[in-house]
Amino acid sequence: MTHFLSKSLPPLPDTVITRDGYAFDPRLDEWRIPSLAGTRFYRFDKIAALSAEVRHCLKLAMIFFLERKSYSHSSNIWTRFQALYAAELHQSPDAGTVVTLLVTSRYRESLTQKTAWYLGVLRVLFNTMEDLGIGICSRDAIEYLNDLRIPGNVKGTAIRTRDPRKGAFNDVELQSIHATLNDWFAAGRISLDDYTLGWLFLAYGSRAIQFAQMKECDLIVKEVDGVRFYALRMPMAKGRGAAYRSQFKLRYCAKPLGELIARLIEANRQRRAEYAIDVVDPPMLFSEDEGDIPGFPYHRDSCSIAKQFDLLMSRMTNIRANSDRFRKTLLQRAADSGKDIYEIAELAGHRDTQQVKVYTEATLAMTGRLDRAMAMDMAVVAQAFAGVLVEDESERGRDRTSRIYDRSLPEDSNSAMGNCGAMSFCAQSIPTACYTCRHFEPWLDGPHVAFLEVLIADRERMVLAGRSPKIFAIRDRTIVAVAQVIQACSARLASKKRVSKKGRRNDTQCK
Repeated sequence: MTHFLSKSLPPLPDTVITRDGYAFDPRLDEWRIPSLAGTRFYRFDKIAALSAEVRHCLKLAMIFFLERKSYSHSSNIWTRFQALYAAELHQSPDAGTVVTLLVTSRYRESLTQKTAWYLGVLRVLFNTMEDLGIGICSRDAIEYLNDLRIPGNVKGTAIRTRDPRKGAFNDVELQSIHATLNDWFAAGRISLDDYTLGWLFLAYGSRAIQFAQMKECDLIVKEVDGVRFYALRMPMAKGRGAAYRSQFKLRYCAKPLGELIARLIEANRQRRAEYAIDVVDPPMLFSEDEGDIPGFPYHRDSCSIAKQFDLLMSRMTNIRANSDRFRKTLLQRAADSGKDIYEIAELAGHRDTQQVKVYTEATLAMTGRLDRAMAMDMAVVAQAFAGVLVEDESERGRDRTSRIYDRSLPEDSNSAMGNCGAMSFCAQSIPTACYTCRHFEPWLDGPHVAFLEVLIADRERMVLAGRSPKIFAIRDRTIVAVAQVIQACSARLASKKRVSKKGRRNDTQCK
């Protein structure tokens, strides 16, 4: 068993510089460690049940990791030790001296198949401390951990199972996000920063840490014969031992997105002028706070980017949407379209194919059934209908020329489905495109149920004919939008009936 004597332990240095270049005083009991990946606090005063010597050793160990390893690796080490402390060490009679075999074996029994990998992280910590001569584990505890076969963190389950909450978006969800993002920006409900960030996630599916590193100079513009072409220099996520912005992937940038990013860069320039901020190589995603990250002044960290984007998605849609799902969607759609494993790895920015094999294991596209009941369920989430439900054309002052029909409906060819509120020429397919258009004003008594049945029957014919899912999935969002209109009509009619019954009761009481 290891024993500690304060005089035998090396003293703490006055200053430590993390691998990311941030300097701090390790003699304090609270460390604040900022990084492009976020800001982490190491609270040694929160492990007060441990002796001063053990806390001193833990500080020396975390200095070792912070100086040599990534922010996320060091943070993970500390998180797992905190969990061990909360579970076993805060009341253990040996907590002031050593981590014993009893502590480690009891902690192992509390873990599940999904969390067993925690012990692997702790094994790295305790073995490192032994190698440094500051071990806090008993010899039998170290041997016990080293003899264990510890499973790795289970990955890829949401991808393999096409998890509807954590896996890739289906076509209807993705189309809904596209349309809602555009509609909200057109209506002034989200900022240029949020709108651009949304399209960056949609277009590239990159990690938030990659967007946090980006600078304005990463948009490359080339003009040929008066036509501008765009490319985006995407920083790689930090590999083992690599510095931020040490490696890049050159990505194609569509003209609309390139123009949008250029517009954001101009807005950033105006903001810097307004706040009298002078910075070399300004960031793409601008923060008014200079921050503490060396080499990245006024950059937003990945944690704030991911949180803001997740909040944006939750405000705009009922879909469980976060930055991780956009990445999974990009890679899964690449696999579904026939890209090989090397192309998917390159698209993901991975240096090998090990982590992307899971996408090729689940390449069967989710064609599935989409009947009326399923469409009704999806309508609540997808919010594909963007127009306004009306009683008839008089409610919003429309005339007969704005009416929309579907002359192919067997029994309702002369029944108007609603009005077009745009009052201008439209090159879209009528009435299919109308239900997802914000200018559409469906009537309360329109033949929406009949139109839904026609759309679903047409989809089933294409499925039976063996058509590509990409063909019939195009109309899936319209099917969901029609279902949403039907639900809105039912709710309006039910409300009118309740008001009518209440009125009759009041009349009876008056008599």
